[in-house]
Amino acid sequence: MDDLPARKVFIDAGAGRGEVTKAFSPTFDRTIAIEPNAHLLAQLQRAIPQADAIGTSILDASPEAQGDFVLCSHSR
Repeated sequence: MDDLPARKVFIDAGAGRGEVTKAFSPTFDRTIAIEPNAHLLAQLQRAIPQADAIGTSILDASPEAQGDFVLCSHSR
């Protein structure tokens, strides 16, 4: 993370319950989490209420900002 030129926006594509999202989000000014599963999305929103949560697939998501770091793990 230290080598990133900016740490304004973190996007977690396939955020699940938000465990990994929660670990990375303090490093950035803004967090956008994409999670299409409604059950996991609800858990994510409780765990990280300050994150902008998008409840759609990664391919259908249109985040309002470009990410300085985009994590895509645990997705199919």
